Amino acid sequence: MKRQRYSGLSLAWRAMSRHRGWREQWRRADPQPAYARYIAIPAGILVSNTWRPDTPTTTGNVSVQVGLSFLSRIVGNAFTEFTPDLRNRFKHRPDPDVN
Repeated sequence: MKRQRYSGLSLAWRAMSRHRGWREQWRRADPQPAYARYIAIPAGILVSNTWRPDTPTTTGNVSVQVGLSFLSRIVGNAFTEFTPDLRNRFKHRPDPDVN
């Protein structure tokens, strides 16, 4: 499969034509885990703890911070996903944009 080349002009043209006419770019476009996040979050926490002198950088402390980071991401995603349904449920009239 030949990859499509992009330029600023072609991207602007596709945006003006409501993004029609794109060729398939991937063989499998299934959602995949974000492996970079599994490395970036703990690394960012370790760098942050190392930079601040009064923060203890113990294994337990970092583990708790990593767990809370992933938990906050999960809760935020759930909140973003289900807020429109909850808002629609408690309105007096249903929102026509939500299916």
